[in-house]
Amino acid sequence: MKFSKYENKGTNEDVGLSGKVDYRLYDASGDLKMERLNVGNTVVNTGKAEVALLIIGAGDAFTNIAIGTGSTEAFAVGDTELVTETSRDTATTSSETTDVTGDTSQFVNTFAFTATGTINESAVLNADSTGDMLCAQFISDINVESGDSLEVTWKLDVD
Repeated sequence: MKFSKYENKGTNEDVGLSGKVDYRLYDASGDLKMERLNVGNTVVNTGKAEVALLIIGAGDAFTNIAIGTGSTEAFAVGDTELVTETSRDTATTSSETTDVTGDTSQFVNTFAFTATGTINESAVLNADSTGDMLCAQFISDINVESGDSLEVTWKLDVD
């Protein structure tokens, strides 16, 4: 009896998910007031679990960006929501290219303000309310005034 021997000729690659966030604050006239680019984030455990479900055709797609006023200094991988969420909206999503074609998911939303306040956190989630958080980011004070708009752009790169 003959047995065939098969060798693994493939490569062993690690796959990771990393994100960056851009913040652009505009005044009521549309003039740029403040810009913070390429701010790092934390991919949380609930987000990793939901990504695994999406790979097998289950789970809910991430479609929302939330912002808040929470004062935590950093998010931990076990966190499941923003500290003090103040607004959440459906983002405009697209597939972008960072390293290979289509390896980056982009989420963009602009939040309008009717009062003064301070934004300190944002996240990507998969529902209009509650849902699973994919990643979150704390940022030092973004002071907004009535009439301002804050454009938040998340880019999540699969490496």
